[in-house]
Amino acid sequence: MLYDLADGPPPPGSLVESVFLVIAKRRQEAQFFQAKMIMEASLAAHVEKGGEILDKTYRAFKDSMFPFLAGSEKREAKKQKKLLDSWTKGGPMKVKPLWRPKDSSALISKLKRGAERTKQDEELRRRVPHKRI
Repeated sequence: MLYDLADGPPPPGSLVESVFLVIAKRRQEAQFFQAKMIMEASLAAHVEKGGEILDKTYRAFKDSMFPFLAGSEKREAKKQKKLLDSWTKGGPMKVKPLWRPKDSSALISKLKRGAERTKQDEELRRRVPHKRI
């Protein structure tokens, strides 16, 4: 409401300017998704290969509405490819077990004690009369 009733832009660098920029971006995204749904509804019924045409149409519409995203997506994809290449360059990942076989007996005994405690707690709950509120 503050955004709609403002008589002018807020002072540069202020917190209100940041909020206004976020609101403007969210409204632009809402407008984009609304137009996307309208395109999908109108094209999908008339086109046999609706998926391919819709994907191309969405991409063109998105690039025209958000031109700054096209370059950032390409840069991000290159960055992710370099990161994945560096991870896989050393061969397969080494997996370290959470516990050693010698520790398994201690773990098994802890699990058995926990199961016994749970059974005892359940028996105690059954014995105590339940009061209705």
